Formats: sequence, C-alpha cells, structure tokens
Amino acid sequence: MKTIIPSIDTINSICGKQTPKTGEQYRYSTYCVTVPSEDGTLLYHTLTGELLLLSSALEEADREWMIEHWFLVPEGFDEKAKTDQLRVIAGMLKKKSTRKTGFTILTTTDCNARCFYCYEIGLKRIPMTPETAVKVANYIVSVCGGKKVRIQWFGGEPLYNRKVIDIICDRLRDCGIQYESDMTSNGFYLDRDTSLHARDKWNLSKIQITVDGTESVYNRTKAYIDADENPYLRIMENIRCALETGIKVTVRMNLGEHNAKDLLTLADELAERFHCYEGFQAYVATIRDFSGKMPIQTATLIMKENYDRICDRLVKHGFLRRRKLPSEIQTSRCMADSDSHEVILPDGRVGRCEHCSDSMITGSIQDNVRDKAVEKAWKEPLQVQECARCVVYPICKKLKMCEWNKDGCLELDRMIAIDVLKDQIVKAYKDHKAEE
Repeated sequence: MKTIIPSIDTINSICGKQTPKTGEQYRYSTYCVTVPSEDGTLLYHTLTGELLLLSSALEEADREWMIEHWFLVPEGFDEKAKTDQLRVIAGMLKKKSTRKTGFTILTTTDCNARCFYCYEIGLKRIPMTPETAVKVANYIVSVCGGKKVRIQWFGGEPLYNRKVIDIICDRLRDCGIQYESDMTSNGFYLDRDTSLHARDKWNLSKIQITVDGTESVYNRTKAYIDADENPYLRIMENIRCALETGIKVTVRMNLGEHNAKDLLTLADELAERFHCYEGFQAYVATIRDFSGKMPIQTATLIMKENYDRICDRLVKHGFLRRRKLPSEIQTSRCMADSDSHEVILPDGRVGRCEHCSDSMITGSIQDNVRDKAVEKAWKEPLQVQECARCVVYPICKKLKMCEWNKDGCLELDRMIAIDVLKDQIVKAYKDHKAEE
C-alpha cells in the first residue's frame, strides 16, 4: 500500500484520525472509488481527498491504517451527516471576502440567434443603455475596494451591445481599477478587429462559444436572424481570429437527440482547423430544457454512450483537459452562492445567477441594499434521496434554486460525474509517476 496523494489538510485539522475499536464491524466507505491500473488498484476517498495504490491484499496493519484514515468505517456510520457537518465547519474556517470582485454583466438579453433550446425564450429583449453602463461601472468601483475585478460578459449575445462594454471598461480604467474579463458568446461578431479590440481594451483572456454541429446542423440550429452568408464558416474563421490574437477559446458542444452523431464529425473538423492552437479547448454538455417545449434529457444509455464517444474523441484530439482532483472540501457551488460575486442585468438590477428571473432578484446597483432571504436561498443545497449513498457527494454541491437542477439530480449527471472523477484519478497517478 502506498500513499499517492495525502488527505486534505482541512479534513485532517477538523476530524483528525478515526480511532479503531475492538469488536467493531467495519465496511469500506461509501466514498471509496477504485480504478484499476497497471501497478495495482487505485483507491480514492472523495471526502478526505486521499489517493492510495494497493498492489496486494491488505495486511492487518494496513487495515488499521485504513480505519484511521476513514477508508473503513463502522457498519452503522452515517457518512452523509458527517460530510454535512464537515462542510459547515470548513465553510466557517474559510476566509471570506469582504469585497465584491466578480461580476457577470448582461449587456443585453437580446440575441441574433434563435436556438430552439434557449433558456431565455420568452424573456424581454432589453439592451443596457449607456447611462446604465456608467452606473454599473461606478457601482463596481464602489464595492470592489480597489481590488482587481473579474468580469464575465454575458447575454443574450453580449456583442449585440458592445458599446456598453467600452463604456464600463473605460470608466474602470479611468478610476484605476484593474480588471480582466471573459465572455460567453455565439462568436458571430467576433471578427479580427473585434478580437484585437477585446484583447487590448476589454482585457478579454478567454471566450466560450457554443457550436452545436457541423455546417448544416449548426446553421439550422442557430437560425441567425441577420445571417447574410454561411454562419458556420464565419464562426470557424472568427474562432481562428480570436486564437491568433491570443484569446483562449473553449467550444461548448451541446448534445441532444438531434445532433449526437453529428458532434463526432464536428470534433474531427475542429481538430483539422484548430489542432495547432494551444489555447483551444472543447467539451460536451447535455441540453437542459427550460421552456417545457421538448422532452427533458434523461439518463438513457443511448445518451450516455453518445456522451462518452464524443468525450473520447475530444480527448484523442487533445481538446478535453480534465481538472485536477479537488484539493479542499467543497463548500460552495459557483458564483451563485458566493458573496464576492454578483450578476448585473441590463436594467441595473442585481441577482446571483445569469439565469435570473424576477423572483431571484436581490437588489439594484442604485444602492447596496440586498434581499437577504433570496441570497440565503441561493446557498441552500439540493438534497435528494440518492445523496445518502452517492460516492461523489463530498465533491458535489448542487443548488436548490438552480434552474439546471429543477428535475433533481439525474442519473445521467451522476454517471458523468463518476466517469470524470475516474479520469482525474488516473491523471493524478500518471502525474505522480512522472514526478517520480
């Protein structure tokens, strides 16, 4: 038995080692994940973060060690309750920011595409006015405490109203506030001049662009209202322009029943075009339905098989790069339950998530008064029956308020999370061997 990655410091400081008890019946923790390797079996604990290599049968001394390190727990031990308790304590110990330094800014809720699955279907198409843009910049200056800020430009299509991005960035620069930004866009307006402008004036470092298929599928899905040429070829050229100006590009491939086979072909086409650019990445995500007009994507074997095939193809091309194993217990999910981040809508209202509805608004840039009840609601985790026996529970936190979780925790989500974790474990072991 060999330790590849030691347990997380926070876990050690809070609960320490488990004391073996004579006569107690022990079982493997629910949070143990095994992955075979050429050197033996990799054993990872999703709560403690410890990774072991088992090359032979456990000796009695090994068994006692594994009890101490929580790989073995008493038969009746409530691991979920223990995890929830540790999360609370870890959250209390974590240093909290007293300033807001992250902002998702919707320049408009209007868009030049008409994707059939868009979660913003039915929302009013409102652009941010220049006057509001000035107020947004002034608000950021007033709450960031002079610290560097990170802005995500969002929409609608954020480049549909790019003039307000200039106004906000000019004002921040005039006030001596350092900033960096990224963007979620369809890329239709991201030509070479815009890429250069975005890099130099907006300090744009990366952009996510959704591409839902090859030429015919993409053009049909996007249904651009202002397309006067082949949109697919235009987007491909714009991605190249962004990469050549030094902006990193991540392509999101939305997977649904309409394009599963086509995305495999798309992955190959992306490889032909962008294999030489280090700043290019791609990943696949299953479509969620926000309109109620199409069936919810459920955990069918067909969908999982398609997802796996596309991921394998992206890994083969070097476009899908797995993150490292978690280095601390997960106490927050995303910007929505972070006190240092806010979403600013085109009319100056403030919320916690870019999928904001009127019921989720916390306040306005006009003042710093916030609806504490809504903010508290955004911190409430989603709890489903499956959580009690889910191996990834310690490293998974879903929010009850999140639109993406309105159908609970789908089996497909859990299957994908476990597969991703196993890939991370294998990568961690390969990195360890390379360092040795």
